[in-house]
Amino acid sequence: MMLEVEDIHTYYGESRALSGVSLAVDEGETVCLLGRNGAGKTTTLSSVVGIVPPSQGTVRFRGEDITRRPAHAITRMGICLVPEDRRIFGDLSVAENLEVALYRGPRQATWSLERVFDEFPVIAEFKDRPGKTLSGGEQQMLAIARALVGQPELLLLDEPSEGLAPVIVHQIGRLLASLSASTTILFTDQNLAFALKHAQRCYILAKGEVVYEGPAATLREDPELQERYLSVAAG
Repeated sequence: MMLEVEDIHTYYGESRALSGVSLAVDEGETVCLLGRNGAGKTTTLSSVVGIVPPSQGTVRFRGEDITRRPAHAITRMGICLVPEDRRIFGDLSVAENLEVALYRGPRQATWSLERVFDEFPVIAEFKDRPGKTLSGGEQQMLAIARALVGQPELLLLDEPSEGLAPVIVHQIGRLLASLSASTTILFTDQNLAFALKHAQRCYILAKGEVVYEGPAATLREDPELQERYLSVAAG
């Protein structure tokens, strides 16, 4: 198993955000976390990557306990997060945003700058422009490309389709499908149709707890299940 999250409890100050979340992601899987706003999806990803370490429970990566390791150490191990707000460096050029994220460790590098420019034509076209001048969709592409040059073994994506035009969501979906052939992915998304199209399995969170786990196809074909946990039906 590539990722094992076991009974984690995570707090923001005195406020509990996660109450015993457990999940697993096997190598080669694409898994989605679903749930209403405030359910704990972003906190789960943040707990995995060490931004908000859990106060209880265990996170294991390839069998190794990483629960309270610093975020930069977890990233170097091969878990790369694309945050919801993208966090690109607005005053740096597109190329410079990629260069500062380049992995320079012992793992085999499969994502060079040259490959990124080949796979992301829009990134290549705007490589000399400041990041802040890009559109929302272009910034999302840059954020994903920046994570890839970190040579992820496990790619975490927080709301990759949020706030983007349908044509850009389609492009992100095609990219996700392409990446899933060689990269293990755990992502969150409010767009249920998008999530169930691209995930193999899904977990649903409610109030910081896992309330459902199963194949994406099962949830896609069960509007009553969607209504019960998400109050929305996939299109």
